[in-house]
Amino acid sequence: MMAQKSKKTDELVAQAVAARNDGKTFEEIAGPMGVSAETVRTWLGLRIRRDGRNGQVPFRPSDVLPNVPEDTRSIGARLCGDPLPGRSALDKRGNP
Repeated sequence: MMAQKSKKTDELVAQAVAARNDGKTFEEIAGPMGVSAETVRTWLGLRIRRDGRNGQVPFRPSDVLPNVPEDTRSIGARLCGDPLPGRSALDKRGNP
């Protein structure tokens, strides 16, 4: 079985960009071109992929999670589930 040749050409991409700028949906753009809406999203670089392809930056948990201080608790404090120093409600009581 041979791989199917891509329909992507510079002309089709330019048409897709122009149609999208005119306010058309991905489905309205994809229908006459004979491709799927996901293909149009990919051509326009608007499809976010988990592996970071298509110019998208891969998701990094450090971008959304707060910085956590270094764990300096003793083994007993860890086993008992004590919060990290500076992270408990009692530590924050005096700080607004």
